[in-house]
Amino acid sequence: MQEKIWGLLNSKISLTVIGFLCTTVLADWLNTQYQSLAWLGKKQFEIMERTLTKQEEFMTDLITVMDNRSFWLQKVFWALEDQNEPAHIKQLWRDEYYPTVIDWNESLTRNLYHMRMLTRGTHHDINSKFYTNEDDVSYQEPETVHGHYKSAHYLVRNMACCGGIADFCSENFDVKQCPASIDNIKLKAETSIQQLVATNTNFLVELQRTFDMSNEKFESLN
Repeated sequence: MQEKIWGLLNSKISLTVIGFLCTTVLADWLNTQYQSLAWLGKKQFEIMERTLTKQEEFMTDLITVMDNRSFWLQKVFWALEDQNEPAHIKQLWRDEYYPTVIDWNESLTRNLYHMRMLTRGTHHDINSKFYTNEDDVSYQEPETVHGHYKSAHYLVRNMACCGGIADFCSENFDVKQCPASIDNIKLKAETSIQQLVATNTNFLVELQRTFDMSNEKFESLN
């Protein structure tokens, strides 16, 4: 009986059937694996495409917020430099510049969140270059983008205060700076704005590079 079974298993028909079954099973397995890889590839592509779109949108929004604030602060400085009417300077500060400060502060947490998420949390230093909880002492030597905005903000306000424009002096902070010559105050304000623009440009370049590095790392992991 065993010999018959063994002979049947070794017959051409049996070997053909067994070979067909094995081939079918292998083909099904390979097809399943291929579909899984294809799905992963498609999913990876979709994630990367979505990330690139979000990064581009975020960069556009961030640049808009940064440019608006620096532009209108520069306009206030020029008005002070040209000794425009105090009413015009106050209007520029109140109606044009200060709304950009509100936009900046309102979007600060959101921008930090997007920076962290769009770099996949792998480059924490980019956030610290954008913002830290700097106190008043750091205004003179800012180390972050946010710090440079604060420094320029207070120096331009100080320039207006010492120029005798009402409502620009904040407690004793600005008044204490007024014994210095007005030319010195003007130079400090002008320098701070120039440093702000340079800092913004360098930061945006580094942020884009950080996005690129994060994207490359994501691709290599997948």
